[in-house]
Amino acid sequence: MVALSAQPKADELVMVGSANSAGGTVQIDGGAKQDTKNWPATLKYLVAGKFTCTSTIVGEHSVITAAHCLPDGTTARVEIGDKKFNLTCTLHPHFNRDTLEFDVALCFSKDPFPNTIGYENLDVKVTRVSVGSILFLLGYGCRDVNSQVDFGQLYGGSATVFQLAPSPGTHIRTHDGVVICPGDSGGSAYVLASQDQPVSPRSIIGINSGYAALTRVSAITPLTGDIAEFIRDWADDRKTTICGIHSNVLYCHDRFVP
Repeated sequence: MVALSAQPKADELVMVGSANSAGGTVQIDGGAKQDTKNWPATLKYLVAGKFTCTSTIVGEHSVITAAHCLPDGTTARVEIGDKKFNLTCTLHPHFNRDTLEFDVALCFSKDPFPNTIGYENLDVKVTRVSVGSILFLLGYGCRDVNSQVDFGQLYGGSATVFQLAPSPGTHIRTHDGVVICPGDSGGSAYVLASQDQPVSPRSIIGINSGYAALTRVSAITPLTGDIAEFIRDWADDRKTTICGIHSNVLYCHDRFVP
C-alpha cells in the first residue's frame, strides 16, 4: 500500500531554495544529512506557510516534482535568496490521485533561474535502471515513516531496486536501505557515478512518489516512456530546454552517463 504526503490546499505555494532552508533536524528515514550547498537546485515547498513536498530545478525555466503534491494549474513561487520567480505548474494528463500513476508535474518560470545553481539532469533512458540498481533518494521530508515528525532539512541515502515499473506510469520499487517519508514526495531519485559521493556526476531517473511503512518500500515514478514524452512535449510547447533531455542546455550539473 502506497501512502501519500498531505494534499495541498488552494493556498499560496512557495518553493524555497536552500539558502532559506530551516526547520527540523532529521529527514529521509535511514538517510544521512546532506549539505544543501551540494544540492542548490533542490527545493522544499510550503502551502500557506506549511512544509509539504520537495522539488528540483532541471533547467533555466523548469522545475520537476510529484503531481500528487499539487492541484492542476497551480501557480507557485520559487524563492532563492532575495529573488522570486513565479511558476505555472502542469500535471501529467494521465495522473491518477488514487493509484499515483503518472505522478509527475512540471512547473515553468518565465524568468530564468540563477545560472550558478547547477540545474540537475534528467535521464529518461529505459534501460538505465534494472533490478539490483542502487538509487540515491533525496528529499526534505520526515525522518521516521511511523512518527512522521521533524520535516525541513535535506537528507538522502541509497536503496536497491527490486521491482521495475510493470506498466506505463507505475512505479519502480526499492528496499534494503532508506525509505522516503512524507515530505520527500516530489524529490528526486538519482543514479550516481560513485555511490559514496553523491556530489559526483549524477542524473535523476525518477520522482519520489510514495512508500509502504511496514515493509520500508519506496515507490519511484520513472521518467521513461509516456512520461518522457510528456516532459519533451511540455518543454517544446514552452520553447524551453531541460538538462539531460536537450543537448544545448547550459549551466547543468555534471551528468552521469554510464
